[in-house]
Amino acid sequence: MPLAPANRARLQASLAVVGLAVLCWRVPGVVTTVLLMLGATLALVAWISPRAYAPVQRGFDALLHGLLVVLTWTSLALVYFGLFTPVRVWRLLTHNDPLGLRSQQGSAPTTYLQPLPPTPARFDRQF
Repeated sequence: MPLAPANRARLQASLAVVGLAVLCWRVPGVVTTVLLMLGATLALVAWISPRAYAPVQRGFDALLHGLLVVLTWTSLALVYFGLFTPVRVWRLLTHNDPLGLRSQQGSAPTTYLQPLPPTPARFDRQF
Protein backbone atom coordinates (compact mmCIF):
# COMPACT_ATOMS: atom_id res chain seq x y z
CA MET A 1 0.00 0.00 0.00
CA PRO A 2 1.64 3.27 -1.09
CA LEU A 3 2.01 6.10 1.36
CA ALA A 4 0.24 9.41 0.97
CA PRO A 5 2.60 12.22 -0.11
CA ALA A 6 2.44 13.89 3.33
CA ASN A 7 3.25 10.64 5.13
CA ARG A 8 6.04 9.88 2.68
CA ALA A 9 7.56 13.32 3.33
CA ARG A 10 7.31 12.80 7.09
CA LEU A 11 8.93 9.37 6.87
CA GLN A 12 11.77 10.59 4.66
CA ALA A 13 12.45 13.62 6.85
CA SER A 14 12.41 11.50 10.00
CA LEU A 15 14.79 8.94 8.47
CA ALA A 16 17.07 11.77 7.39
CA VAL A 17 17.20 13.04 10.97
CA VAL A 18 18.04 9.56 12.24
CA GLY A 19 20.80 9.27 9.61
CA LEU A 20 22.15 12.70 10.51
CA ALA A 21 22.08 11.82 14.21
CA VAL A 22 24.15 8.70 13.51
CA LEU A 23 26.53 10.80 11.40
CA CYS A 24 26.80 13.39 14.19
CA TRP A 25 27.51 10.60 16.69
CA ARG A 26 30.17 8.94 14.48
CA VAL A 27 31.80 12.17 13.20
CA PRO A 28 31.39 14.83 15.87
CA GLY A 29 31.88 18.39 14.73
CA VAL A 30 30.26 21.71 14.04
CA VAL A 31 29.25 20.86 10.47
CA THR A 32 27.48 17.65 11.40
CA THR A 33 25.74 19.36 14.30
CA VAL A 34 24.50 22.14 12.01
CA LEU A 35 23.29 19.55 9.49
CA LEU A 36 21.48 17.70 12.28
CA MET A 37 19.77 20.90 13.42
CA LEU A 38 18.77 21.77 9.86
CA GLY A 39 17.42 18.26 9.29
CA ALA A 40 15.52 18.33 12.58
CA THR A 41 13.98 21.69 11.63
CA LEU A 42 12.92 20.37 8.22
CA ALA A 43 11.48 17.22 9.82
CA LEU A 44 9.54 19.36 12.27
CA VAL A 45 8.14 21.41 9.37
CA ALA A 46 7.22 18.18 7.57
CA TRP A 47 5.35 16.90 10.62
CA ILE A 48 3.61 20.18 11.46
CA SER A 49 2.82 21.54 8.00
CA PRO A 50 3.31 19.12 5.10
CA ARG A 51 2.03 21.77 2.66
CA ALA A 52 4.88 24.12 3.62
CA TYR A 53 7.39 21.26 3.31
CA ALA A 54 6.21 20.29 -0.20
CA PRO A 55 8.59 22.65 -2.10
CA VAL A 56 11.52 21.33 -0.07
CA GLN A 57 10.45 17.78 -0.85
CA ARG A 58 10.24 18.59 -4.57
CA GLY A 59 13.71 20.11 -4.44
CA PHE A 60 15.13 17.02 -2.73
CA ASP A 61 13.34 14.79 -5.25
CA ALA A 62 14.83 16.75 -8.18
CA LEU A 63 18.29 16.62 -6.59
CA LEU A 64 18.02 12.88 -6.04
CA HIS A 65 16.79 12.35 -9.60
CA GLY A 66 19.78 14.25 -10.98
CA LEU A 67 22.16 12.29 -8.76
CA LEU A 68 20.66 8.98 -9.92
CA VAL A 69 20.94 10.01 -13.59
CA VAL A 70 24.63 10.80 -13.12
CA LEU A 71 25.20 7.54 -11.21
CA THR A 72 23.40 5.49 -13.87
CA TRP A 73 25.31 6.97 -16.79
CA THR A 74 28.61 6.66 -14.93
CA SER A 75 28.05 3.00 -14.10
CA LEU A 76 26.92 2.24 -17.66
CA ALA A 77 30.03 3.94 -19.06
CA LEU A 78 32.26 2.00 -16.67
CA VAL A 79 30.70 -1.31 -17.69
CA TYR A 80 30.83 -0.49 -21.40
CA PHE A 81 34.37 0.87 -21.52
CA GLY A 82 35.69 -1.42 -18.79
CA LEU A 83 34.18 -4.70 -19.99
CA PHE A 84 32.79 -4.69 -23.52
CA THR A 85 35.44 -2.52 -25.19
CA PRO A 86 38.44 -4.54 -23.91
CA VAL A 87 36.74 -7.79 -24.92
CA ARG A 88 36.13 -6.43 -28.42
CA VAL A 89 39.71 -5.18 -28.71
CA TRP A 90 41.02 -8.55 -27.51
CA ARG A 91 38.93 -10.41 -30.08
CA LEU A 92 40.07 -8.02 -32.78
CA LEU A 93 43.73 -8.52 -31.90
CA THR A 94 43.47 -12.32 -31.65
CA HIS A 95 41.39 -12.59 -34.86
CA ASN A 96 38.64 -14.40 -32.99
CA ASP A 97 35.46 -14.46 -35.11
CA PRO A 98 32.93 -16.82 -33.46
CA LEU A 99 30.07 -15.85 -35.80
CA GLY A 100 32.12 -16.21 -38.98
CA LEU A 101 31.44 -12.66 -40.11
CA ARG A 102 34.91 -12.04 -41.51
CA SER A 103 34.92 -11.70 -45.27
CA GLN A 104 36.64 -14.30 -47.43
CA GLN A 105 40.17 -13.53 -48.54
CA GLY A 106 40.25 -12.04 -52.03
CA SER A 107 36.51 -11.76 -52.60
CA ALA A 108 33.67 -9.93 -50.96
CA PRO A 109 30.91 -12.32 -49.92
CA THR A 110 27.44 -11.63 -51.18
CA THR A 111 25.95 -13.06 -48.00
CA TYR A 112 26.99 -14.26 -44.57
CA LEU A 113 24.50 -17.16 -44.65
CA GLN A 114 26.11 -20.56 -44.29
CA PRO A 115 24.52 -23.69 -45.77
CA LEU A 116 22.97 -25.98 -43.19
CA PRO A 117 24.35 -29.45 -42.71
CA PRO A 118 22.21 -32.21 -44.26
CA THR A 119 19.44 -33.44 -42.01
CA PRO A 120 18.82 -37.14 -41.43
CA ALA A 121 15.92 -38.69 -43.32
CA ARG A 122 13.98 -39.42 -40.17
CA PHE A 123 13.23 -35.70 -39.76
CA ASP A 124 11.68 -35.32 -43.19
CA ARG A 125 8.25 -36.27 -41.88
CA GLN A 126 7.79 -35.42 -38.23
CA PHE A 127 4.07 -36.11 -37.89
